[in-house]
Amino acid sequence: MRKKRNAFFLSALILLSAPLEALTLDEVCKNILGSSVTTGEFRQEKSAKALKRPLVSSGDFIISKEGIVWKTKKPFSSTMVVSESAITRIGADGKKSMIDAESNTVFMSVSAMLSSIFKGDKKALEENFFVSFEDNGETWLALLSPKDKTIKSAVSSITLSGNAAEGDFSTVEIEQANGDKIRYDFFEKVHKEVLSDEERAFFGK
Repeated sequence: MRKKRNAFFLSALILLSAPLEALTLDEVCKNILGSSVTTGEFRQEKSAKALKRPLVSSGDFIISKEGIVWKTKKPFSSTMVVSESAITRIGADGKKSMIDAESNTVFMSVSAMLSSIFKGDKKALEENFFVSFEDNGETWLALLSPKDKTIKSAVSSITLSGNAAEGDFSTVEIEQANGDKIRYDFFEKVHKEVLSDEERAFFGK
């Protein structure tokens, strides 16, 4: 009886100590795609050789099939709306300025790739990047290296990471071709199925 009990506890211990199945890029993308809209707060930190200290800004974000909205609150109020065809900047005074695809192909290409990342579009990621993915049980990390020369002229790599248990993204780091870096940290994320009327208005709908 004692031997059977010991064998049972040993089997239970082995099962409890066994590592969980590793997360995959497919699962991360499915988790991101699990909802049509993600909103929350962001913190952006820009580091450059020419700067004595990083530039920090923060605000709210909206990620949807319609595009991405960055509503910066600090240090200055401004809004940037990224859609498939254009990027619209809205100043604190409400004035709008637009960048179309033809006038800035590099910026639009990079923005399109960021959109595919936030939308969990695995096919677009693998078509445009060499992807290296790993999961250490606590954090997953995906390193993206551009295949396209146009994108590579602006961005040398993009690193995404997040909590392995949630399978969701929490940080995006962009290393530019000139060595400058931009880091985004995401907080208080809310996943939902539809945009509110106020959110839809950013995309002219």
